[in-house]
Amino acid sequence: MINQVTPENITEVTDEMYANALLTAGIEDAVVDVVSPVKVTGHSALVGIYKAYDEGEGTALDKDRTEVANQELNLATRLAKKEGLDQDKVSELLTEIKKEIAAQNPATKEEIEKIIDEKLKSLEIQLSPEDRQLLVDLFNKMRDLNINFDNVKTQLENLSTDIQKRIEEAVGDKGFLESVSNFFKELIESIKSIFS
Repeated sequence: MINQVTPENITEVTDEMYANALLTAGIEDAVVDVVSPVKVTGHSALVGIYKAYDEGEGTALDKDRTEVANQELNLATRLAKKEGLDQDKVSELLTEIKKEIAAQNPATKEEIEKIIDEKLKSLEIQLSPEDRQLLVDLFNKMRDLNINFDNVKTQLENLSTDIQKRIEEAVGDKGFLESVSNFFKELIESIKSIFS
């Protein structure tokens, strides 16, 4: 569980982004408080979390996994700045990809690409070819490290539920939005029919 004690001072990284990165790094079932007296992006908090974990647990985290977790957090915040995306949508994408990787256990880069493409389509996310490739490269590194997301499937499910709740709160009543969308679609079709 991530608790941003001073969320007004953490400008880029959400609880869900931290949780995803920590799962990648190998930290499970942890309670983490993130605090900053001044405005910061939040990226450097991971280093402190890793150090505290190493000292508290008495076992060092795998350096390669923590590097990939850092890359994941950097990519997540980068994607969240893109037009049409936000922090919650990016967190949902990363979580859904991890859940699918846990379910399918892909053996090749091509299988990773297929999972990513399916999730981009189902979540209606458009990425540039470069950003899509960054996602493929990131998850391929995770596959190469043999990160077993099946071990943390329950946490991924909980994270997915939390993200869905945040999106629903931000969007509001889905039925209302759908009816507004349908109204505009019908209006456009009516206008088109006048000119044809």
